[in-house]
Amino acid sequence: MSINLKSDPIQKSFIQYLLPALSGMVIKSIFIMGDAWFVGKGVGAEGLGAIALTIPAYSLFSAIAMMIGIGGATLMSIEFGKGNLKIGQTLFSQSMLATAIITTITVVSALIWLDEIIALMGASGYMAQLAHDYLDIMLKFFVLYALAWVMSCFVRNDTNPKLAMYAMSFGAVTNLALDYLFVLEFGWGMKGAAYATAISQGVIATILLTHFWQQKGQLRFSLEGLGLDRVGQILKIGVPTFFIEITSALTILLFNYVLLSQFGEGHIIAYGLTANVVYLLCL
Repeated sequence: MSINLKSDPIQKSFIQYLLPALSGMVIKSIFIMGDAWFVGKGVGAEGLGAIALTIPAYSLFSAIAMMIGIGGATLMSIEFGKGNLKIGQTLFSQSMLATAIITTITVVSALIWLDEIIALMGASGYMAQLAHDYLDIMLKFFVLYALAWVMSCFVRNDTNPKLAMYAMSFGAVTNLALDYLFVLEFGWGMKGAAYATAISQGVIATILLTHFWQQKGQLRFSLEGLGLDRVGQILKIGVPTFFIEITSALTILLFNYVLLSQFGEGHIIAYGLTANVVYLLCL
């Protein structure tokens, strides 16, 4: 059920937004630890090290999605509050278009120079091959990942935060179930883990789309107002979030490089496990 921000009490609306947000973070933490467990069991310690190498790639696309999603959804909420529904709709359409363009360019570039990127991380041998197997598949689905993330920001601000929570919940359950099937039962290794994650993003996107199909809020998929003339405003709001996330990615990238070049694969595996636990505690 959507929230009525015009008539519902402020305290009630705050709780209705807060609880799904907190639940979503808890669910995400469970998903991260569970995903690492299946990779560790099915692929081995080297698989955990390869996952650690791919974290900066996730952070890069998360940074892009957060920049556009938070920036666009914030401006949309302001315009909806003023009664400017048409401008709010335009911000949604342009945010989705900008996300698709930026992430597609990034994905194509990364796929072309994937081997060089992995080499720059300091990886070699078997661990480099595992990281390649994982990223070669995941990169092709990162556009969907970013679009789903941006869509969740707009759905949440379009008075439907519970749907965003449900989407993440079902996506996490799907990921874990497919990890078990693909990695442990089918023995697909890193490729299986990548396919499980990719399919779960499709599940998240599909659930979020029901917000538009059932017309639960003000937003609609429309070509009206489609363009890039408001992207500058969107990025202006979202850039601080982008730099916070990308700084974290660069820090992890440097840690990975130093550990691999100076100490070897055992240290990157330990760091990968530690990073997952730290991420869980920081939520």
